Amino acid sequence: ESGDGFSVALGYYSRNTEGPVNELIGDNRATFSDGELTGFTNSNAEGITTGDHGALTLVDAGSDQFIGWGRWSNTSGTSESFTARPGFSGESFSQQNQSLHYVTGKPTDLTALAELGETQARYALLDSTTPTTRDGTTGELTDATMLLDITNARVSGTASLSVNSDDYDLAFLNVAVGPKGFSDSAAAVSSANGGCSSGCSGFVSGLIAGPAAERAGFVYHVQGNDDIFGAATFTKNPNGPLPNID
Repeated sequence: ESGDGFSVALGYYSRNTEGPVNELIGDNRATFSDGELTGFTNSNAEGITTGDHGALTLVDAGSDQFIGWGRWSNTSGTSESFTARPGFSGESFSQQNQSLHYVTGKPTDLTALAELGETQARYALLDSTTPTTRDGTTGELTDATMLLDITNARVSGTASLSVNSDDYDLAFLNVAVGPKGFSDSAAAVSSANGGCSSGCSGFVSGLIAGPAAERAGFVYHVQGNDDIFGAATFTKNPNGPLPNID
């Protein structure tokens, strides 16, 4: 339901001077319609707001009582200006299917959860958005994992995706989770180094959601020959796969 206290993780490529964006914005008032995020604001400035997103269309969207995810896409193929995050305005997409990916929810109080004796949470993939590149090419997320260390407030995870006839693997290990969520760099490689011929780097931003860490999710960015963005969400599952991180 719409209300205060939401964190929003964003991943997209701005056609303006910002370039690739992957970040976490906390303490937002979020607005939902039929479970889809239609806007968010905080005390500093507006994020995406109803009536202020040009011709962007919300696709790949979903939610449950703990977490929401989706992709705002430029389906028109024309240049559209929008406001995406506090402190920035006049962002734009100029090509069809260029997209902004998000994950949102009310962050878990991990300190309180640890005091109840929980030490770890494993997760299974719940849903995801379609990966997109900076020029609007779409791909496929083939796998993703997450593991939460409740005691130390650390999270690890992986994402595997296929874009432009190449396969990519992204991984992050023991990233600190704060009161609003987490945001950090990640390792990224491609099969036979095809998409990473000039070197790859990765970034993730996300959150743990629900009073007992029932859900989790992150947006990711793989920066190589292409800038690739996407989002993945997870449900707490004691038999969920463990991240395979070398």
